[in-house]
Amino acid sequence: MGKKNDVSIRLNGEEKEYYERKKDEFYTKTVDEVAAATEHTSDWVLFEHDNESKKEKNVIDFGDKRKKKHEPVEPFWDDGKSEKGPKLPPFGRKKKGRLHFSLRFMQDSLFISIISAIVVGSVFGYILLSMFTGEETSSNGSNGLSNGTTAPQDDGVPVAAIGDDEELTGVPTMEFFVVQQGAYSTMDKGDEVASSYSNDGLPAFLSDGGEELIYLYIGLGGDRDVTDKIADAYREKGEEPYVKSFAVLGEGKAATDEMIDFIENGITWMEDAASLSARAIAREEVSEQDVLDMIDLAKQWEESYKALTDEDMDEDIAELAEAWLKEGEPVYTLTSFSRSIAWDIQNTLLSTIHMYEQFVEEMN
Repeated sequence: MGKKNDVSIRLNGEEKEYYERKKDEFYTKTVDEVAAATEHTSDWVLFEHDNESKKEKNVIDFGDKRKKKHEPVEPFWDDGKSEKGPKLPPFGRKKKGRLHFSLRFMQDSLFISIISAIVVGSVFGYILLSMFTGEETSSNGSNGLSNGTTAPQDDGVPVAAIGDDEELTGVPTMEFFVVQQGAYSTMDKGDEVASSYSNDGLPAFLSDGGEELIYLYIGLGGDRDVTDKIADAYREKGEEPYVKSFAVLGEGKAATDEMIDFIENGITWMEDAASLSARAIAREEVSEQDVLDMIDLAKQWEESYKALTDEDMDEDIAELAEAWLKEGEPVYTLTSFSRSIAWDIQNTLLSTIHMYEQFVEEMN
């Protein structure tokens, strides 16, 4: 009850104490006067006095508390950054383990499902691509036009010797681009579409070279630019043909120099006739001299055939060589030329290539 009420406050680093002063006559009078003019008055009056004995007991140092609050706290583990953190002896530290690659994820059903879907999709896509483009490796000969790209060979290099020191030379590869209309599962379906083209005076040739699909070709050229002109003519009709390369390979075949001349002259004539007809189909100008030059190439081809002897070919090869030459006869015996005749030339060239395939297949 007799405890003395006082308060210590530290402001700006200076400590000051205040205590309660008992009311006296002067204080009571003053308060009564002021109470009439104010809403509230305090019953406490703080007086400053020095009381060193109670400094440590009742003083609250806010600055000191703030300082301690912001002091960095040292970790109780060794994080490698603190100098005061406890440390293990070098020989007692645990070594970092090496990373090990695990194949367990391959056993996950989701992973297996994803991989399976990718593989199946790739295979199915390749099958569809083959069905619509027919991009397959060509053979050395077949019952129909070969499909695919050209394989390198040693053309013009002696590969064997027979008879009286007579050397055989590798058969050159015939390379062309064809316009493909489509691919069919049976010959009957292909025949139905091919007939509609033939009735309209357009070229049409079905490849039945032992492939799983039957390909319908409706044009050809010696290079892609020439063949694209023919394809564009079909596109004008609202069709969507596909241009692809193919080759009749002479790899592994050999013949005498005279037979090689006959083959090369025939291929040269076919390339020129294909280019000439493609230009006419594209409504480009074809001069009379261009037609005469094409016919002259055909005559050279015919003369090289006449130069062949029994030493250059056996009876079967001779029959096929003659059949190849005769197949192109409607073209190199032309007496006139027009755009409609150009379509006929295209049809003749497609069947001529078919005969050449059979001819090369029969060669040793």
